[in-house]
Amino acid sequence: MTGARLVLCLFPITNVKKISTIIIIYGFIVLGLQGFERMNLYHPRSEWISLGIRFEDAMIHTQDGESINVWLMPNDTARFVFLLCHGNAGNNSYRQFQMKSLHELGFAVAIFDYRGYGKSTGRPTEDGLYNDAETVYRWLTEEKKYTPDQIILIGTSLGGSVAVDLAMRQPVRALVVESSFTSKFGMAKVVFPFIPIAWLSYEQFNSLEKIGSLKCPVLIAHGDRDRIIPYGQGRLLFESAREPKFFYTITGADHNDYLQIGGKPYLDTIRRFATNLTL
Repeated sequence: MTGARLVLCLFPITNVKKISTIIIIYGFIVLGLQGFERMNLYHPRSEWISLGIRFEDAMIHTQDGESINVWLMPNDTARFVFLLCHGNAGNNSYRQFQMKSLHELGFAVAIFDYRGYGKSTGRPTEDGLYNDAETVYRWLTEEKKYTPDQIILIGTSLGGSVAVDLAMRQPVRALVVESSFTSKFGMAKVVFPFIPIAWLSYEQFNSLEKIGSLKCPVLIAHGDRDRIIPYGQGRLLFESAREPKFFYTITGADHNDYLQIGGKPYLDTIRRFATNLTL
């Protein structure tokens, strides 16, 4: 019996058709889940909110040809600059209250829109966001002449993963992670406990794997009533970080009101940490 006939005996045409159908259906499921992932992960906005703050508005260029919009609130007497990596929705203008609050503590403040957000060109992806953050870091050090020891990263929600990745790649004074998660897999187990969606994802945002390698001091803050990213996600990140590390519970805070609920005590904690690298 020839090899071809043997294969047909072992796998009749009807079975081959069934297997092909299963493969096609699986392919559609994977594509559908990846599309669902993108719709839920990135929520860019192009419309602007104005609160009247004054800032330097710049467009800088990434190595892969995108233009990234950066806002800088300088402070002539400030020793340090906060570099903000914002969450997955809106754009720079949605974070003006945060910028103003940090600026009033006596720091310079920089924020940037990821590719596809606000005025920035392109389409958001995990590697793209990491590239954007590194581009802004180089702009601060090369164009604005800040030294690495003057740069303090703050990453909120999805931006926590961006900030952790940047702190792994580049030297910084310190890192603050607000209301963030361990990884896409960690969040998928919370949101979809019975569906292996994380294994079908191209994008992982695995802060849990990276944070243990950081050499800078880390402050992790999380609201204990966060209904979007559970409080336990922040605790797991903290447990995986190296010393010196600090954890701050924002009592009563949900995901998007942590700054308002935390108020002056939380802002004072950030100021002490940024200035003295301890609480």
